[in-house]
Amino acid sequence: MSRHTAPVCHGRQMKLDTKARQYTCRKCGGWTTRLLALVVGGAQ
Repeated sequence: MSRHTAPVCHGRQMKLDTKARQYTCRKCGGWTTRLLALVVGGAQ
């Protein structure tokens, strides 16, 4: 299984929450799912 790079938000990689299966940004509290990250290309 290939490992996807985490989306970047505020210049930092977002933290993967394995339980919720989503990435969260520690700085702004924003979040995105892995599927959204692939479609959108990460948080802006």
